[in-house]
Amino acid sequence: GSYSHTGASTREGVDIDTSNNADEEIFAPVSGVAYVHDYGTGFGLHVNIDLGNGTFANLSHNSDLFIADGSAVEQGQLLGLDGCTGSCTGDHTHIGLLEGDASEPAQNSDSIPISFYTRDVTADEEVGIYDNTELVCGNSGHFYQSYLPVVRWLPDGTLVKGATHPDVFVKDGDEFFLLEDEAVFWSYNFSFSETVLVSEAFIACQNFGNSLTAPACYRAVEDASGNAYIAFECENIAGKYRQAVYPGARDAVLESWGIYTAHQHNSAIGASILANYPLHSGYARLRDGALVRETGMPDVYAVDSGSALPIETEEVFRLMGFAGRTVLEVPYGALNYIVLSRGSCASGIGCIDKATVTICNSGGVGVGGEGVADMDGDGWNMGEDCNDEDPSAYPGAEEICGNWEDEDCDGQDIECPPQDNDSDGWAQDNGDCNDANASINPGASEVPCDNADNDCNAATLDVPDADGDGASVCSDCDDSDPNNEPGKVEICDNADNDCDGLADELFDIDGDGWTTCEGDCADTNASVNPSRAEIVCDSVNNDCNSQTQDSPDADGDGAGVCADCNDANASVHVGATEICNSADDDCDSAVDEGGVCVPNPNTVDNDSDGYTENQGDCADSDASVHPNASEGCNGVDNDCNGVPASNEADSDSDEWRVCEGDCADSDALVHPAMTELQCNSKNDDCNSQTQDSPDADGDGAGVCVDCNDANASVHALATEVCGNGVDDNCDGLDLVCPPADSDSDGIADGQDNCPQIVNAGQSNFDSDGEGDVCDADDDGDGSNDPYDCAPYNSARYPGATEVCNGTDDDCDSAIDEGLSYDADADGYYSIGSCRAPATDCWDQNSAVNPNAQELCGNGIDDDCSGSDAECPPCERDTDGDGVVDCLDNCLLTDNSDQQDADSDGIGNSCDAHNDIVYPLLTVDAVLSGPPATYMDMDGELLRADGTPDYWWSQLSYAQNTNTLHYEAYVDSGWTLRFSVEYRRNNVVSWSCVAPFPPGTLTMQVTASVDGVPVQVTAINNHLGGCELFVEVP
Repeated sequence: GSYSHTGASTREGVDIDTSNNADEEIFAPVSGVAYVHDYGTGFGLHVNIDLGNGTFANLSHNSDLFIADGSAVEQGQLLGLDGCTGSCTGDHTHIGLLEGDASEPAQNSDSIPISFYTRDVTADEEVGIYDNTELVCGNSGHFYQSYLPVVRWLPDGTLVKGATHPDVFVKDGDEFFLLEDEAVFWSYNFSFSETVLVSEAFIACQNFGNSLTAPACYRAVEDASGNAYIAFECENIAGKYRQAVYPGARDAVLESWGIYTAHQHNSAIGASILANYPLHSGYARLRDGALVRETGMPDVYAVDSGSALPIETEEVFRLMGFAGRTVLEVPYGALNYIVLSRGSCASGIGCIDKATVTICNSGGVGVGGEGVADMDGDGWNMGEDCNDEDPSAYPGAEEICGNWEDEDCDGQDIECPPQDNDSDGWAQDNGDCNDANASINPGASEVPCDNADNDCNAATLDVPDADGDGASVCSDCDDSDPNNEPGKVEICDNADNDCDGLADELFDIDGDGWTTCEGDCADTNASVNPSRAEIVCDSVNNDCNSQTQDSPDADGDGAGVCADCNDANASVHVGATEICNSADDDCDSAVDEGGVCVPNPNTVDNDSDGYTENQGDCADSDASVHPNASEGCNGVDNDCNGVPASNEADSDSDEWRVCEGDCADSDALVHPAMTELQCNSKNDDCNSQTQDSPDADGDGAGVCVDCNDANASVHALATEVCGNGVDDNCDGLDLVCPPADSDSDGIADGQDNCPQIVNAGQSNFDSDGEGDVCDADDDGDGSNDPYDCAPYNSARYPGATEVCNGTDDDCDSAIDEGLSYDADADGYYSIGSCRAPATDCWDQNSAVNPNAQELCGNGIDDDCSGSDAECPPCERDTDGDGVVDCLDNCLLTDNSDQQDADSDGIGNSCDAHNDIVYPLLTVDAVLSGPPATYMDMDGELLRADGTPDYWWSQLSYAQNTNTLHYEAYVDSGWTLRFSVEYRRNNVVSWSCVAPFPPGTLTMQVTASVDGVPVQVTAINNHLGGCELFVEVP
């Protein structure tokens, strides 16, 4: 359309263009309470979703809405169909965020900016938050992808109808089955009130099976003892049978099958069913698609494939479209008897959460734009791409094995090759004997003595004995010589005979590596052996060689090097005569001793100043220094009196002495060469003529204390004049002249929130800029003070919404009206009530509240703890027949006589077989090999005449175990035909069409009838084949 947005209620909204040729589905962009408004405004048929904070989301111009006014809706819930109602020029959906009352038409509220979590598909942008001003609209508008959590999965058995289609389907597995006409619909006992409206996105996730054209027959019959049965199939169907209804949940089970009355045993139909319909073992289950809860418990379960799956939250319940559906109720504990299994959200098993119901093989729903989109940008449009939200999935993509995903859109995943857990290139299936250790495989080399079969070959020894001395290589230090092994006697042969890590250790006492048999001449001294260098003068034969001398005499003066201080000069040795030659001739470590050289330095005047050292010259190398010299300004003791003159000091090391004019010899920054610095109270240049604080303007204040030394009227002692823009007294500020104050309350008119009325406190409760003394509405709530019951509380005024706070919000003299409930007047408010304590779980019964005493076994949560207390079996009488449960052979049926004709422990009143004793067939399958993530047994039970007692179905299943167990009551001549399927990591490893891989798995199947073993027969004569048979004798 092209209708412009200029009004206060539309200006921030966005129009999403849709096709003019067909109505398109709209979904709730947010969660909240929905208010439906008719066609009387420019918004046309529209819905406002209240966000609870004074704002609401608006979707306008719709052709149809499927929700009730005032109902709660969830984000992603199907709301209706778009159109062109109200002011518009073509089909579209107007989306806006408004501030106001959602229960009023949108035109009465103000449009405010809105943001969208989306992705610009046209511009190939990442998903993010876009403001309304950032969206590309107009004739060249972009295509945007929505990420709303739209429902794409519902439990088996759910009746569904497309929003734009008249047909009704029933879901079973991943297929949709069309109910051909109303006759077929009614034959299944279905109800239109249980039908769920679904979107095109949901339908796109399903596969369509064959239409259901033949009518069904589901009827109930009651025998003479009052036991109820459901008869399945019509009279002319060979597979017809009946099954007992669990007495404790009779009405709920029957209602789930659309049955509300039972044929009596003495009626024609009843008698025929009891006579002609074989009795099937076990209890009849709730029909798939039923919703059920146990009395006093909060969880609602959906029945799917016979199992009760809990729905995580009320929000998920509404999102699935179940808000208008019937929820059956059964006694606490009865659910276990009427389903195969039950899930638990607390344990994370079988829980229906938002992720469960919003995911299938395709992704989110696109909004806006025309034509077919490529949502994931992989080059394949939605009609061609099997998963248009995953860019790695498209026709021709590379298939990844074993991830249970169809990347190449060929309809299946591929099985992975044998698993190589340690990534060594060898799998367990092709010979890896330890697939958890990459160093062990058939291609590895055997590593001796590591207690591992490295090459997976038992023929290669881990502990060989090459020299045959009885000690393997793991303990033999030399497996090539039989003379060397642990326990041998060590001999002197340069070998480690006893394998203690040492060779000839008994013959090398000093541990220097040389034995006596190798020439060690001193085996108690590690520094002496044939490898050592001879050390002179230590009186030791270090190298064990008698030819090397300990004290040689190189100069032949008769004194060896050990006693000769210069063995290269024959005239130098101990005992030689010392001469004046600057040498130690007699080797006594003294040179020219004994006065052989006679000069006297103290008698020489070296600087020719007329004074020798003996005459007091203290520096005989400086002629200006002697006892008769005059002191100079040089820091030197010129007159040799022991100290220089005091005025020659330079204490501050500034290279200026006192005698050179330094006026402060303790301050290195003060001397004649320095520049005078102002205002530091120093004579920096030692010149009294230069001033430290000159006074340029002659006002008596030097520049150091005068902020303007060019103006004689400005100085620290001047009088400050206000408002002249001058800092007269040098305090850093100009004096501000006082402003006008009309009411003389000390507050200037410009700052006074009541300038004509004295109000020095300036109180302003509603912060509106108008003081309380002159404000007619102090709290700004639109109600003037005389009429306001709380003039200083903006949340309380006539017409306000009453909220739960113990206060009269709307000024009608009533408190919290309509918001708090204690219907049974027991002092506890109902759960959800605004008043505390809001903990009463049954507000119509004063005996039920958190302070009540819990009574066990009455099916009532008396103390609101979440469940009824279970009575001990021998104190409880569930059916009230006077027999306690631990002794009662019919726990839920009144049978005080306890008759049990067949002595099977089940009383006649609740025994589906009455007094007929049928043999019990048990079958166990035990699988060896890797753990199974899933395993099941499927089959059918055939009577002696070949007709099935029940058709092929699942007999037993298990997870994370390799054991299956099945049991059934049978009769002589009956045959059980079955097969086993085994999955590991979500990949079928064996089934009827894929036998076990050779060598990886073995299966043992045993069977017995009343404890007596019977034979298990397999097709093709191999155990674990496609089909197995057990014949009952």
